Amino acid sequence: MFNVRELCKLQLWLPLGLGLCLSLCLGRPILASHVRLPGYIQRHMNASADACVDFYEHACGGWSLAHADDVYASQLEQLDYEYHGSLAELLEQQPGPQEPRFVQLLRDNYVACRRLDKRYDAAQFVRWLAEWSSGEAESASESERENGRALIHLLKAYGLGELLQWESEEQEQEAATLSDAEQRLLQLQLPWPNPGDYLSDAGDYEMLTHASFGQLYRELQPLGVAERRLWKQLHRLEQQLSRCAQQQQEAESQQQQQQQQIKPLMLWLLPLPAASAGASVRRRPAYLSCVSALLAEQPASLLAVYLQLRLLQLLQQLPAPAFGRQQCAAQSRQLLTHAAVWLLQQQVPHAQQQHTNDTMHQLFEQLRQQFKLQLQANRNRFDNATQSFLLQKLQRMRLRVGVLPGGSPEQQQQQLEAHYAQLRLRANDYYGNLLALLRQAQRWAAGAEAEHGLFVVQSDGFGSYASCFFLFPRNLVVLPHSLLGANLYRPQQPKVLTHSGLGFLLAHELSHGFDLSGVVYDGRGKLASRQQRQRLATNARFASQKSCLKRRHAEIADEKFADVNGLSLAYDSYFTAHCQHKEATGARCGTALQRHFFLNFAQFFCRDDLQLEDTSEHGSSRQRVNDAVASSEHFARAFGCERSRHKLCQLY
Repeated sequence: MFNVRELCKLQLWLPLGLGLCLSLCLGRPILASHVRLPGYIQRHMNASADACVDFYEHACGGWSLAHADDVYASQLEQLDYEYHGSLAELLEQQPGPQEPRFVQLLRDNYVACRRLDKRYDAAQFVRWLAEWSSGEAESASESERENGRALIHLLKAYGLGELLQWESEEQEQEAATLSDAEQRLLQLQLPWPNPGDYLSDAGDYEMLTHASFGQLYRELQPLGVAERRLWKQLHRLEQQLSRCAQQQQEAESQQQQQQQQIKPLMLWLLPLPAASAGASVRRRPAYLSCVSALLAEQPASLLAVYLQLRLLQLLQQLPAPAFGRQQCAAQSRQLLTHAAVWLLQQQVPHAQQQHTNDTMHQLFEQLRQQFKLQLQANRNRFDNATQSFLLQKLQRMRLRVGVLPGGSPEQQQQQLEAHYAQLRLRANDYYGNLLALLRQAQRWAAGAEAEHGLFVVQSDGFGSYASCFFLFPRNLVVLPHSLLGANLYRPQQPKVLTHSGLGFLLAHELSHGFDLSGVVYDGRGKLASRQQRQRLATNARFASQKSCLKRRHAEIADEKFADVNGLSLAYDSYFTAHCQHKEATGARCGTALQRHFFLNFAQFFCRDDLQLEDTSEHGSSRQRVNDAVASSEHFARAFGCERSRHKLCQLY
């Protein structure tokens, strides 16, 4: 006969007994039998994990196993993957008799990309990159284009920054700013080497032999310099680079007798001691100083040619990049976003589009009203002018669903035809198309939105992939259509799923308008007056809560505020609107439904175990989920957890 804990261990393998097991083992309430979790939520859970200790593991611990055979690594990537799959399927169909010209452009770009899948030539890519950088980088002057500095600038942005310190501090700071065109290029899925491919033992740096140099030189013609002369210059440069590693070894051997031999490695395209990678570069001052001084003596034109040769050599050692359906659909979507969105939206019945649009705006209005109550409570005791400033900004804030222009379908099509009127693409010229699209993107950014009423996709990708975002200059929350897919949204799904998923995302972005960075902009997206900023800065409680956020969360303080406040707004907007009626019984809106809400919220962040600790401006997925729920007293009650003893940082 089993005792309770032995029974629990056995029932971990039995889905139907799982809730009972946790209730007996942990002494916490379970989901009521009449509130059934969707199958996908149950599949992604690890219900044996203690929700109070690690809620991310509890909600997402089964994600990796459930998606072991899938190519995407997160819930967000799944949305994009399915969106791109649908787009590729449409582009592979025969065009209709009255297909708009901008859809044919989209199709030509996709076909040209797919043709590269079996015809990829690394040398062609490097030649194209040099050609593009010589004429397209907005920050490059005529002299910079001629001497190769524009190409160096572009490659620095991708990974040369550790060693290319041959510029003065002023030049370095200026060079760190990417042009719009460079940002767009680096966002695309081009065959850039993966950092892991050149920061390993397999990437040992070897000097170019005369034979290997000759082969690379011929593949990259024209380089604008005689082969024999260039060989002498680069061979001498590489000999000097190798001596820098020897100097570092001698410097370190004086500090440690048993120092291992230093082997130069490839850090992107330049040699680096074997033990050095990332931040550890800075701990090798002898080597870094030697390389910096050496590069300072070299003409930019020579460095640009050397980087091209080394880039080609590295690319040829790596597997050929894929130009498959997913990759080409993704690139076409980013370069011709409005055309891609229009084509996919044509597959959705107009009535369903209208219903979804109305649902999202109703949801946003509920979130806005909930935050209005927060502001009106005035816990900071703001003066009347500041209260008016904050409430006016909230009132003016708008939601935009998708990036297409407003109006009837016919008007949309006319606007898109005008938007793409000057663009010319061919189904057999991938690199020519890429050049034309990057040039056109610059022109669009300069004035297309004002001319055609379009939202211009930004060079950092905003507007072209599955992520909500907030635009400070416009006081606008943008919700891409690609987020309106399963498992995040289904037109007839229970409202608790809509509020805990998309509701949280919209509330998160709304909160950015009032975070440490956003609160200094007014309702029209302009920087607030100096007087208003001073009033905010001198409010004692507000200043105290700002310091609390910065102290605990440093550079991600804005994101932490948006997560915590967004979850609170989403929760309150649902349970206030749907559960505070006389007919709403405890069975409908009690613990089971609350747990349902928090599980669905957390599963938006589910991702593969290997990527859990990826850090970014938001923090890791595990950290985001656990920090957000730790700040919620509703979560603590729903899962029977002890409340955190840490005082919360609450801006409002």
